[in-house]
Amino acid sequence: MQSNQTIDFSQFYKKTLEPGLLGIEPSRKAVFNNLLYTIICWSVAIVFMVVSFWFETVGWIGFIVLLITGSVLFGYYREDQKRYVAAFKESVIFPIIRNVNPHCIYQPERAVSDKDCVKSGLFLKGADAYEGDDYVEGLHGSTYFCFSELIITKQQDENTRVILFKGLFFIADFNKHFSGRTYVWSEANPQLTTFKKIFSSFTRRIEPVLMEDPEFEKRFIVYSSDQVEARFILTPSMMERMTGLEEKFGKSLVFSFIDSNIYVAVPSKMDLFEPTILVRTNEQTLNQYYNAVVMTMGIIDELNLNQRIWSKP
Repeated sequence: MQSNQTIDFSQFYKKTLEPGLLGIEPSRKAVFNNLLYTIICWSVAIVFMVVSFWFETVGWIGFIVLLITGSVLFGYYREDQKRYVAAFKESVIFPIIRNVNPHCIYQPERAVSDKDCVKSGLFLKGADAYEGDDYVEGLHGSTYFCFSELIITKQQDENTRVILFKGLFFIADFNKHFSGRTYVWSEANPQLTTFKKIFSSFTRRIEPVLMEDPEFEKRFIVYSSDQVEARFILTPSMMERMTGLEEKFGKSLVFSFIDSNIYVAVPSKMDLFEPTILVRTNEQTLNQYYNAVVMTMGIIDELNLNQRIWSKP
């Protein structure tokens, strides 16, 4: 099975992705050269600054000239980098997404809305800024979904912003309207401090829900505004699937069930679909991008969301 997937991806890479990479390779090299020239100019400027202590006029003139030249080159680098990233996503990431699911919409500069983030109730520490990109939306089977990369931050003091979440934020239709709110936080999730565990029931009108799955309770803690509905959602099969999903991602996942949606936050320290400019992106890296898309869309299969057990009112 794994070898067949490797062969299939290699064929896809040779036929579709590699020509796209070759087409934008001159742009990558131009971006890299601009960065290299910028670093050289600023490095030599530092040398001139040191020399200026000994030869005041000549040293400072050279320092200023090189500093200005490096700054201009850096401006060109930033603009060229933006164009290269846009071309990379159009030539490489979009074909990967369409290969996994031909019915998807991909908007590289868009993200899941801040309203959806707030509605999910998963971020407890006073977030005040939501940024992201690489928005994907579509149908997988009968299930609507969307996801994007997301960075959620808050202002800690006048000069410092703190990252509350960085990773993938996934939303899918659960095909059932929930009257209550149910949250499933990983025990390892730093959002859920001991204080929050104790006092969430007072601040959010939710209560802890004890589940009868020892393995699930080792990994997750459940809060809900409706104990009966929470147990109705979190069947033994669903708890097993959620546990398996966390194992598959190797991350501390968090979930919520609000209105008729399931929300899943998958933390990641990396920008999953951003190219490097240092070298041409190779087949192995693109295979990782491909697998990330497969795993994210596969949340629907892992949680069996296409099985229409309930019908919406």
